[in-house]
Amino acid sequence: MSHSSIVSLLKLTTTDTRLDSIHIAVYVAILTEWSKNNFSESFAVVKHDIMKKAHITRAPTYSQTIKELFDFGYIDYNSFLQTASIIKQVNIKTMSFKESSIYSFENFEKALSQKGYSNVDLKHYYSKIKEWADEKEPLSSNWINVARKFIVEDRLNGKLKTLK
Repeated sequence: MSHSSIVSLLKLTTTDTRLDSIHIAVYVAILTEWSKNNFSESFAVVKHDIMKKAHITRAPTYSQTIKELFDFGYIDYNSFLQTASIIKQVNIKTMSFKESSIYSFENFEKALSQKGYSNVDLKHYYSKIKEWADEKEPLSSNWINVARKFIVEDRLNGKLKTLK
């Protein structure tokens, strides 16, 4: 395994919309441990060390992030043995908005309300995303994150649509 192989694995994280900065920080910490262990097939993962390297202070955040990296196919993790393996080929399933679980407004509203957007005019953002998706036909692995990006962008630009 070489430096360029690690760079290739890290490049995968830049296009995966399911990942946020915490996922990437933990993944980089795990890749660092993998490198220290001479890229062995399986290696020990010490929770405290990974949390420190990833600048995570809460154990539940660490546990959730490890679970998601496992679920997303980035690592193979054995919590009993506290060992990890790096998955060298990550399969990211992308889909159109029409194929997503939030294509119906009811599911869209439910998903985003649970994420703390209950005061946002979700009908406006649903229509905006639906129109954009119909026109551009983009693919995504996480349409909830796409919706959040639309909302955050409007908030940063002072154009956030809220419920009156």
